[in-house]
Amino acid sequence: MSLAAMIRRKNKNMTLSLDKMQQKASVDFVARLDKTTQIGASFNYDLMQGESNTTLVGSAHQAYQKLFKRSAIKVIGDTTGKVQSLFTLGDSMGLLKFRTYASGNIFKENYRFGYGIHVGMDEL
Repeated sequence: MSLAAMIRRKNKNMTLSLDKMQQKASVDFVARLDKTTQIGASFNYDLMQGESNTTLVGSAHQAYQKLFKRSAIKVIGDTTGKVQSLFTLGDSMGLLKFRTYASGNIFKENYRFGYGIHVGMDEL
């Protein structure tokens, strides 16, 4: 059995869900600050691990997205110290995109960087 609810108010969305079969609950929140900027947060809780007194039973994620005419910035962070960012720069036709990626765990001091070129249509 699963239960879900969505609450919308102007530029804000909140989703609540409970899944009895998988024993998980989650709360998601997204706010649109203007036409091109969104922020969001997510919290997930494992009910089975919560009953067994495991130390880390919940996790939270924060996100930020900013869109420009031909580029976008997306950043995601969580409570474990992991941070990911993606910068996309596209041409005027939207067929060629250059992307740079950086991720890392600030607690473990483990960092990765990369880049790529995307040819074809997709969302920015």
